Amino acid sequence: MHRFGQSKNSGCCGAARAALGKLQNNQIQEGNITEMDYQMNTLEQIVLKEKNRITSATVPLYETTEVIYEAIDKRINELVEATTYNCKYVILVGAILINSDTDIGSFSATKRFDVIELATGKRIDYLNKYLL
Repeated sequence: MHRFGQSKNSGCCGAARAALGKLQNNQIQEGNITEMDYQMNTLEQIVLKEKNRITSATVPLYETTEVIYEAIDKRINELVEATTYNCKYVILVGAILINSDTDIGSFSATKRFDVIELATGKRIDYLNKYLL
């Protein structure tokens, strides 16, 4: 894809592609998270945990994206449960966004749309309730 300010085209999903490439080439060391590249190393550890799932998938990049989303979603839910809020509701919306060329547009897949009523703890999954 062509991005403003770049002299040549580049691919989308750079971090996911990089983690997948290292996974496929057995270049990820289990437990290796450095201060210099913390975010990338964290992604590498996430995909390493699901190596078989990813490498056996029909479309490994798609599966890598799903695995990364699931890990993020899990962490956000852990943070929501560990936080005290001064409001009535918490609304969680999760999605995968893929940028593309300006003439094609971007793509998105909504993965979560939950409303949590804090007084009761009741959670409604509106994504599945209304099949968005």
